[in-house]
Amino acid sequence: MLDIVIDRKSYPDRGGVPHLALAGLQLRAAPGEFVCVVGPSGCGKSTLLNVVGGLDRDVDGRVQLAGADSARDIGFMFQEPRLMPWLTVLENVLLVTGPSPAAKLRARELLAAMGLGDVLDAFPGRLSGGMQRRVALARAFVIEPKLLLMDEPFVSLDVPTANRLRAMLVEQWQRSGATVLFVTHDLREALALADRVCFLSRSPGRVVLELPVALPRPRLPDDAAVQALQANLLAQHPELLAGLTTFPDGTTDE
Repeated sequence: MLDIVIDRKSYPDRGGVPHLALAGLQLRAAPGEFVCVVGPSGCGKSTLLNVVGGLDRDVDGRVQLAGADSARDIGFMFQEPRLMPWLTVLENVLLVTGPSPAAKLRARELLAAMGLGDVLDAFPGRLSGGMQRRVALARAFVIEPKLLLMDEPFVSLDVPTANRLRAMLVEQWQRSGATVLFVTHDLREALALADRVCFLSRSPGRVVLELPVALPRPRLPDDAAVQALQANLLAQHPELLAGLTTFPDGTTDE
């Protein structure tokens, strides 16, 4: 179980004035659950991932991941692949494991499953953007994490490439049993991937609505069922993507 309680998280803005990024945020994820986090720009989505991943410990609150022994139980995938240009594809994946024979075998298997078995010795500069993201995805899963944190990892990709990566992500997630916390600004992407979508308010961010997604898998963002679910949700909560929920009487949660 992932249990997140953030009472307050602030940091200084450019003028040195404290900015409250998150406040009163509570979020739980069951083992093996795929949770997407959606919210308006500046609401603290990336800050939330940094806190959960232990990259930012200056926070009033707690993050508990049952069964995790160390930071090695947490995998990351960011908006950019963050590959080392002087290392080969295989060496980039092995950065997080070390070069043991077992790690090399696991890395080779993952890269082959992602269609990269013939570029193991290539350098990142030779790869397309989609291929670089596949390398980053393999690196995230090679440690077999209990928790995988993903910060808009498929942003700026063309639709076919993004859909292929989403399918690879779901396949590896289902195989590994990892809990996934996936940040996105794309509601249809969230509905296509998640078991549950958590919507954040405007800054300071907190969870204002949780939506279980019961649609059968596999799903694509352009599937009719996904589009219908999005339409129904936004009809009920027209300002949801701005960080506001709407009550039955028409008022909104400020």
